[in-house]
Amino acid sequence: MIDLQGYGILFLVCLFSIIAVRAIISTVRTPSRLPPSPIPLPIVRHLHILRPFPHLAIYKLSNRYGPLLHLLIGSDPSIIASSPETASEILKTHDLAFSSRS
Repeated sequence: MIDLQGYGILFLVCLFSIIAVRAIISTVRTPSRLPPSPIPLPIVRHLHILRPFPHLAIYKLSNRYGPLLHLLIGSDPSIIASSPETASEILKTHDLAFSSRS
C-alpha cells in the first residue's frame, strides 16, 4: 500500500523549503542601480502598461516614479527620460557612457 500521507508531508516540506530559499535569495541580492520601475508581469513585462496610448502612459508613470524610468519592453530593458532636463543630462553630460550602447 502506498503511504499518501507521507508523500503529502514530504511535498509540503519541499514546497516550504523552496519558498524559504527563494525568499532568502531575493533579500540577499545586491540592489540594482537602475531607475525606479513599476512591477512587471512575468511574460509581457511592462507592455500592458503602455497600451493603448504609450505617450500618456509614460506621462502618468513619470508623474509617479520621476523623470527617469526603467521599463522592460518585451525582453529589452529600456531607460526612459521623460523631462528635457534629464534627457539633456543623459545626452550631453554622460554622452561617453551611452555612446557605446546599442
